[in-house]
Amino acid sequence: MRNIICFACLSPLLSIAAQGQETVASGDVVLLDPYLVSETRVANTQSAAAFTQPVTGLRYEPSVDLQTRNMAEGQGDVSIRGGIFENTAFSVGSVTVYDPQTGHYSAELPIPPAMLSNARVATGTENSLKGFNASVGTIYYNWMPITNAGSVSFGMGDDDYLYGSVFAGETTQVGAGTLGVQVSAAHSESDGAIIGGDHNMERYAARAQLISAYGQTDFFAGYQDKFFGWPNMYTPFGSFETEDIQTSLFMLNHRLVLSEKDYLQVSSYYRKNNDHYIYNRYAPNNAYVHETNVYSLGGDGHLSNDQYGVSFSAQVLTDEIESTSLIHGDFDSRAYATVTVLPEYYLSREWTVAAGATVTTSDRDSSKGSPVAKITYDSKDLPLSVYAGYSQTTQLPGYTALSSSMTSGLFRGNPNLGRETSDNYELGINWDIQGWIVNAVVFYREDRDLVDWTYSSSYYARFANAVDIDTRGFEASVSRKWKHFEALLGYTYLDKSEDYRDATVDASFYALNYARNRVTLALVWEPIKGVFIRSDNEYRDQEPNRLRQSDDDAFISSLGITWEVPYMEGLELNAVMDNLWDDDFEEVPGTPASPRQYSAGFTYHW
Repeated sequence: MRNIICFACLSPLLSIAAQGQETVASGDVVLLDPYLVSETRVANTQSAAAFTQPVTGLRYEPSVDLQTRNMAEGQGDVSIRGGIFENTAFSVGSVTVYDPQTGHYSAELPIPPAMLSNARVATGTENSLKGFNASVGTIYYNWMPITNAGSVSFGMGDDDYLYGSVFAGETTQVGAGTLGVQVSAAHSESDGAIIGGDHNMERYAARAQLISAYGQTDFFAGYQDKFFGWPNMYTPFGSFETEDIQTSLFMLNHRLVLSEKDYLQVSSYYRKNNDHYIYNRYAPNNAYVHETNVYSLGGDGHLSNDQYGVSFSAQVLTDEIESTSLIHGDFDSRAYATVTVLPEYYLSREWTVAAGATVTTSDRDSSKGSPVAKITYDSKDLPLSVYAGYSQTTQLPGYTALSSSMTSGLFRGNPNLGRETSDNYELGINWDIQGWIVNAVVFYREDRDLVDWTYSSSYYARFANAVDIDTRGFEASVSRKWKHFEALLGYTYLDKSEDYRDATVDASFYALNYARNRVTLALVWEPIKGVFIRSDNEYRDQEPNRLRQSDDDAFISSLGITWEVPYMEGLELNAVMDNLWDDDFEEVPGTPASPRQYSAGFTYHW
């Protein structure tokens, strides 16, 4: 399978070479994907603690709950609709960039956000098409067109914080197409907002892109090295823990846009992730050193005529792991495959019915077929869409849950954990009411054999346990733009009932670490020309947890100010403050909150 994937990686390169030599008739039009760019749903996309990463823009996203250790750019667990970090996938192009060890590293994407579209969140039937081995949701991106533009940034903040980055792109005409190249480098370091909270990070990335009548082809190469520390990062036992993570990613993507609705896309990648976790930085050892390698090939698309349509996706993936702490036996590699086909029938201009299935398989587990269905009403008279959907998704546990020792160590696994299954039912509405954009959905999800990490007061460890959970929820957002002001208000309600069967559980680190009520408010105000005040705010009423030392409610804000200097074109001065009110809420139970932090600097654009 690996040879097949590597051959597939070369195929788009051959296509690029052919396109460079072929003459395209004048008048050919390259259709731009209308879904390539989506409106950002947060105000501040810059962090006060580290250089910007894709996860930075998710901190106050209404549909995403980001639970951080030290900072989002250090280690952030991303959950959707009350799921846990391993139920969430990150997709670029048509493939999920997967971490087979643990979902803690799923967000390790060494890609500058400026190369990507804004994040979109796929749930329900859309997650069946966009996700891979993620039972609740997928955060997905597309590649942005390269332009003749660049920027350089530099800044500093409290606790000896320094950051800097450079980003540059250049394009040239190649026949009837456009060839572009982009490069980027970023670095940040700090002594830390609390003792043991220091970090040192860097990222290097490059991309080549060809846009022609054949579509858009991107080749990306990136490397990221992150060291960071935090007390009680993963355990509640009073230890100063550290992580040292190196991630390499090579990816090819080709996207052909056929019409406003139809497209074909194929992607392939290789990802290598090295992680060295140290439980006590003052007594370092090599007890937790891991290396994972992942090779993947996938594709997706949508084709339609006046009466019928079909959405489809597929991905094959192989992985391997080397570890100093996991008990492998002969279980140190795995191959997976998934295919989703969702035919559509257009009953009228307003009604669409879709019904299909997903089939997933692995060389270590049995195959599973899962139904997917959706009915949509799109009003021809109003900017109104109403939909109802049902989808079943499944996933397999990662190596840490399956291969950690059951009887020793800080993290106790369970080799008997099986395939997780999630059934999702939802009813939603999207409506543009005289400039007010309203999105709302009510959902019910049944998770069976969900893998959670739990705590028992009788043991000095965490345990991987299977749990059955029913989740009832409601999500809504309302946004509006005025001439000099923008606002987006989000609200999420969650309620759960759980059954851990015979396991002894005193507290849950993840599955029961959720906000019963969560409110987000993003504000952007331009009081005078060229001056922007940006504020993100979150209030949360958290489910009580025995491990949490802080209160169970929190109000957390981020404030940023940007001045586009009028007498020096391209120069932008900025300042940002995170955790404005210095709230001590523990996002992960037992893990100290990151206190108030601030930084200031400049960016020069050209």
